Amino acid sequence: MKRSLVDVKRPIVEWWRRWWASLAQAPPGRLALLLAVGLVAGIFPMMGIPTALCLLAAVVFHLDAAALQALNTVTSPLQIALLAPLARVGAKLLGVNLAAGGLTAKLGLTAVCAATGWACVCFPLGVLLYAGLSAAMAPDDQDRRKRCNRVTAQIQSPAEMSVSSAIPNSK
Repeated sequence: MKRSLVDVKRPIVEWWRRWWASLAQAPPGRLALLLAVGLVAGIFPMMGIPTALCLLAAVVFHLDAAALQALNTVTSPLQIALLAPLARVGAKLLGVNLAAGGLTAKLGLTAVCAATGWACVCFPLGVLLYAGLSAAMAPDDQDRRKRCNRVTAQIQSPAEMSVSSAIPNSK
């Protein structure tokens, strides 16, 4: 029995709509926290660590893990672009020379310096980003609620979807 493309696509589209509606229903403070945490954790300068940081933040702050991982993925180019500048900032703060030593020592020292630069630059900027986003999103609360109600009214619940798809021409 072959499944058509529509049968495969329908659950994905419904999941996307439900996920987007859940984000639309979130209070502005939660969205601000989600964006700030996702961006700051996503640009941590070591590969693989941002994924763990996003999952940890989702558990600690009770945020949407899928949204945090989406932000993590989007910020990957920024993570790579900021590696060298963060390592330089960390090296200046720690007072070390990144050019000294063998290859392994250079890589380890660069990683430590980049993490130090991230903690000293990105973390405080993330707090400022959260404060700014919270302030910017607060007045728009009523308009967001209206848009959210329109979006959720268009989405069928899974029970309605299964009943309406099981009974052909049920109108």
